[in-house]
Amino acid sequence: MDLRHQLAFLRSALPLIVIGTLVGALAAYLVSSVLPPTYQSDTTLLVGQAANPGTAADYNQLLISQRLSQTYAQLVTLPEIASGVIKKLNLSMTPEELLKHVHADAALDSTLLTVTAEAGSADEAAKIANAFVAELLASPFAEQGTPTEIETLVQEDLLAVRAQTQQVQDQIDALVAKTDRTDAEEQRLANLQAQMVGLRSTLATLLSLSTGSNANLLTVVDPAIPPSSASSPKIPLNTVLGGLLGLLAAVGIAYTIRRLDDTIKTPDDVESLTGLPLLGMIVRMPGDKARPLHYRLATLLYPRSPAAEGFRHVRTNVDFASGEAPIRSLLVASAVPGEGKTITASNLAVAYAQAGRTTCLVDADLRRPTIHELFGLPNDHGLSTLMAGDKTTFESATHATDVPGLRVLTSGPLPPNPAELLASARMRAILAELLERVDLVVIDSPPLQAVTDAAVLSSLVDGTILVVAAGKTRRGSLVRGRDALQRVGANVLGALLNGVSEGMDSGGAFAYFGYYGAAGETAALEVDASPVFAAPLVASGKQDHAAGNGRSPGRSAAGVSGYQSGPLSTNATVLTDDASTAQPAAEGRPPDDPDPAPARPPRRPRSTGRKPTSA
Repeated sequence: MDLRHQLAFLRSALPLIVIGTLVGALAAYLVSSVLPPTYQSDTTLLVGQAANPGTAADYNQLLISQRLSQTYAQLVTLPEIASGVIKKLNLSMTPEELLKHVHADAALDSTLLTVTAEAGSADEAAKIANAFVAELLASPFAEQGTPTEIETLVQEDLLAVRAQTQQVQDQIDALVAKTDRTDAEEQRLANLQAQMVGLRSTLATLLSLSTGSNANLLTVVDPAIPPSSASSPKIPLNTVLGGLLGLLAAVGIAYTIRRLDDTIKTPDDVESLTGLPLLGMIVRMPGDKARPLHYRLATLLYPRSPAAEGFRHVRTNVDFASGEAPIRSLLVASAVPGEGKTITASNLAVAYAQAGRTTCLVDADLRRPTIHELFGLPNDHGLSTLMAGDKTTFESATHATDVPGLRVLTSGPLPPNPAELLASARMRAILAELLERVDLVVIDSPPLQAVTDAAVLSSLVDGTILVVAAGKTRRGSLVRGRDALQRVGANVLGALLNGVSEGMDSGGAFAYFGYYGAAGETAALEVDASPVFAAPLVASGKQDHAAGNGRSPGRSAAGVSGYQSGPLSTNATVLTDDASTAQPAAEGRPPDDPDPAPARPPRRPRSTGRKPTSA
């Protein structure tokens, strides 16, 4: 997955990430606030003697002092030292408990030793640190940094030997400067040179004694003082770290959920999994799902909405996918229920009718039909009654709508054997005679994975569209639905991804339609305030397909008169032209709407515009 999809996924998981970050930061803040404060104080010691000004430091002495500082760091944390501190300060704890709050550090390239103590109060931390240093200096392992008698004697001898050496050297220089020395002076020069050798040997011995004693000295250079603030907890730092941990945890949870979630989410998922071309994407639009179903007809009520443009995009792709032979019958199927196939079929039928093609929308879902509720039509007769052998006219069998050129054939009463009826020759005859009357037949069907009805219908039509719900259709269900269509040799034109979020749109088309959609929708809704759906046409033939507005361009007069006279098929007549033998259409209005609002949304100011629920 490329960076663009990763960013889109993180944007979709932004609420979880924000909540995780806030929860982590808040938890760290609350925990840090209730923790008792801890104070830290330290004492610094110098191992060995500091170099005197004007005197070069002895490298061997430095090495010895550095090694001794490591040794003293271990000695200061011995239980014996801790026991002495407990007795001195009257602490109520064991040496092991005390040593958990004390540690000593000695740098590898330095002769400094730092003893650090932690306690619940600032004064106690300073007292413990100083007490440990005092116990270390009092132990037999260390020598305090104060001159001893031996060191004093050594220093006095060094001064005397250095003075004597200087005197002898001056005498030797004076004799060497003479060019005419006597024998006595020559003898004196030899004696002085021998004396100089002895003095230098004595000086070297005294210097070695002095450096050996200085390397073991311990001098307190920075005693512990009570700190002004607590060392822990650090509330600001802990809050930031808690927020970062919450952020990482939220991102990890989001990716884990995505890993465990096997639903289809992107167009690439559809194409890579099914191998089918993507005919289009229908954006998920906000709206109250409790409103009447006809508000989901985006192509009719909201022609400038992103959903309506998406259905027109699918219509165009279907026309191009059919090649030279136009698609006359189109099946809309889905793998599982609830993927929006009925809404998709209805909006596609409206889109085709708006494009000037006479269209008949057939509800072939003989198990859970919905199209009659969507259009507010009666369902006492329809496809099932036609297959049962009823003789009726095209106008009586189908219902007119407010869309010129669109008629609806509802499912009719539910039969006990829908699969057998849809696979019968009678269904083929009905489909053939419908194609004699209209340019396109759009069929809604049951889910592929639930029953075999859709697979049977797919073998009777020119093309099939597979509807996939983004974030709902599982990968296994989609593959099984595709396989069911392929087993019966269906001509699957492609897939339609329904319920897409705007963040999934990489080209910015949804944002473009949203920019222009509000004004366009308001204008379209204010053109006509009459009811959206007309009453069913009666069999008398006085109303001819919405006053003849539904005829397709180029249809002959004989073809138009065929709506009222002449048999539809010479082999098996399903729809007759005799009104006396035709079963009259049931009089009635659409079912009572529990919502007291009119079927068509009321007028609204132009600055606002309602959008349909998800298709």
